Amino acid sequence: MIKEIIESKQRKYISSGKFSISSIGQCWRKIYLKLKGKYVDDFNQKTLRTFSIGNLIHQQLIAELFQKAEQFNWMVLTGELDIPVQKYISGRCDIIMANSISGEKVIVDAKSVSQWSFSKINEKEEYPYIENYKKQLQLYLHFFKIEKGILLFVNKSNSEIKETEIKYDKELCLKLIEDIENFFKNYVEKDIEPPRCKYSDFGCDCCGTKANKV
Repeated sequence: MIKEIIESKQRKYISSGKFSISSIGQCWRKIYLKLKGKYVDDFNQKTLRTFSIGNLIHQQLIAELFQKAEQFNWMVLTGELDIPVQKYISGRCDIIMANSISGEKVIVDAKSVSQWSFSKINEKEEYPYIENYKKQLQLYLHFFKIEKGILLFVNKSNSEIKETEIKYDKELCLKLIEDIENFFKNYVEKDIEPPRCKYSDFGCDCCGTKANKV
């Protein structure tokens, strides 16, 4: 059975038709067009290599947690776990851990970032991507009913690590979920394309002049 899995070809990604938690903070128009099959990301080889490096770092972190957590009275309960089924939202958290003494559970979400982004972690005015990562983790905490999470950041340049503790914020989560539901009800289900985002003139690869619509 395992040999069959390893030797099989990897299936191409197929959208679930739902909002992915990892899309928090992205352009709503881009998300809409991707859900409707009218937009595809066009990554160059440099970007794909960057993704691959990030995946390797991510796998290494998870492996080390499995190997070392027990020394500190923690155990890894599960990894790559899908959230409970939702009508509009899908997502998969990295790791859920539990303290073997207190029983406390935490969600660990690992992110590999650039040197510049790494320098912005824990500043008073953080880089928007970091704020989006916090919102992603908040939604995982909400759906798994866990009160605390850890964002684990790894500097791609030198493997330095920082961590940020996140406490569950119910009010924020309910607002994020409401925004997603409104997006589906007012745009996706009515086949109404959202307007171009505020970054269309300089920063959005979907709303800009070189948008890769299909």
